[in-house]
Amino acid sequence: MIIGLKKTKKNIYISSLLFVIAIFYALPIIWMIMQSLKAEQIAISIPPKIIFSPTTSNYIEIFTNPEFINSLKNSFLVSGISIPIVMLIGVPAAYALARFDFRGKEEIGFFILSTIVLPPIVFLVPLLKMFSWLNLVNTTRGLTITHLLLNLGFVFWVMRSFFINIPKSLEDAARLDGCNLAQTFFYIAIPSATSGLVTVTIISFIYSWNNLLFALALTQPSNSTLPLYSATAFISYYSTNWAGLSAIGIVMAIPSLILLLVARKQLTRGFSLGVVGR
Repeated sequence: MIIGLKKTKKNIYISSLLFVIAIFYALPIIWMIMQSLKAEQIAISIPPKIIFSPTTSNYIEIFTNPEFINSLKNSFLVSGISIPIVMLIGVPAAYALARFDFRGKEEIGFFILSTIVLPPIVFLVPLLKMFSWLNLVNTTRGLTITHLLLNLGFVFWVMRSFFINIPKSLEDAARLDGCNLAQTFFYIAIPSATSGLVTVTIISFIYSWNNLLFALALTQPSNSTLPLYSATAFISYYSTNWAGLSAIGIVMAIPSLILLLVARKQLTRGFSLGVVGR
């Protein structure tokens, strides 16, 4: 009885602590939603107004702006093209490095890992130079190639960890049953690494969707993505439209939030398994 009571109290304490932590992390989101429903002048009032008449004018202004529609289209275009190509290249390459032994294997793995460790700004000047020669500056093609290159190392390294953790006996059994290398890859390795595929796809999409640095350096407002549009349309030298900026922030978060909610179980398993590697 006493042990059960102590366990109940412990569970209450843990639940209360987790609730407080959840509220702490939710406060910025709640505040941003509130700001997005305020008029521009009310949003900058001091002290901040908690009780106000909500308005959807900020969202209406955003969705009726042709520049926003163009930026939204460019964001979906860049992410929608770069992520599938990254998966098509990175997943088979990760499987090859995880399963085959060949000369220079460790060196190749270390080189790919270095592209993840280095800060993205290191690649900015070389990419800008190369894209200038190839006439890819201020094009969605150039930005798509950039996002592909930036996500490729991450997909490769994380999927390599997943493939390493798949028991090789499963693939050996498939080989004994008559499967060739391609069949073993598609029927055994890929289904066994579903959590990893979902995890790297969603994280790569979120990184591509939210990337501002390369959009700022490689494109102009005519070919901007949503991060660049939000950074230029609501922020000026003299003032910031906090209500509009909050509204565009909420809109930008919706696709990522939908993906996270839909695939939360796969993501949880992917995060727990994908960090294990050699």
